[in-house]
Amino acid sequence: MSVQISMPLFTGKPVLSGDLIQGFLNKNYPDLASLTELSADGDIISFDIAEAKVFLAPMDVAIPWTELEGPAATSILWEDAENEVKTHTDHLITTVMGDSLSPIELSTLLTQVTAAVLSTSENALGVY
Repeated sequence: MSVQISMPLFTGKPVLSGDLIQGFLNKNYPDLASLTELSADGDIISFDIAEAKVFLAPMDVAIPWTELEGPAATSILWEDAENEVKTHTDHLITTVMGDSLSPIELSTLLTQVTAAVLSTSENALGVY
């Protein structure tokens, strides 16, 4: 099974809403299928979309600075990344998996879901 992941960073515990994520996806990607099989198991949200399974798993710990130092220091798109990334306290493991989507389709879906998470979470900081 093909798997793609992203790790959004947060300044505090992420508050996730399947309804808000669906609303963002509907508005910004109208050709994308709707969420189905939406469920929550504790803090973990899962749903099916576009022939893929998506899991949003909050982690109440920061990603170690040793992992982020290089990317933050070399970012040309985020002016103060080094200082701002150090403020994150939590992260989310966003997982998109599926066999029937090409690697490009799976990566595109991961980007769309990650954008929805960032846009619907007040304390989202960036993505690793």
